[in-house]
Amino acid sequence: MSRIMIIILTATITAAALFIIIMKLINKDGRYQTKYDERQLIARGKAYMYGFVGIMLANVVMMILTSQTSFERLFSNIGYFIPIFVGIIVQISFSIFSDSYIGLNTNMKKYAIFMFIISLINIAIPLFFNELIVDGVLQTSFINLCCGFLFLIVAVELLIKKMIDARED
Repeated sequence: MSRIMIIILTATITAAALFIIIMKLINKDGRYQTKYDERQLIARGKAYMYGFVGIMLANVVMMILTSQTSFERLFSNIGYFIPIFVGIIVQISFSIFSDSYIGLNTNMKKYAIFMFIISLINIAIPLFFNELIVDGVLQTSFINLCCGFLFLIVAVELLIKKMIDARED
């Protein structure tokens, strides 16, 4: 097995273990799995549908952009990830504002803080350790930047939702 494959495997296992530990800390009952009621499950189904539509529309936009020679080279390595990020943002945003993202046993404040920390880490990686564009081509570190902004959007949306809910009470 190559050195890079060992690093990727180790990083994946470490990230999965950390995720399980963090979810146990974030959930009020100390369990890994988040609990949802029936209304939340229905809203989450709609969110997945809207996320899929977001992916499809983003794919159309990416096809149009990459048909232009100036963008074809820029997005050659990571262009397929952008529609995935769009779909995830659509799905999560709908879930947050329909009260189906945060489970019954999840501490929203801890979860928002976790999202913010993960965001900072993912934004710092490409800005301090890697180049984003080399020879006119976006590098894989751009995916970290996208993840960072995705987690930042989630954290901000959770805080906005918390303020909206506080106003309604």
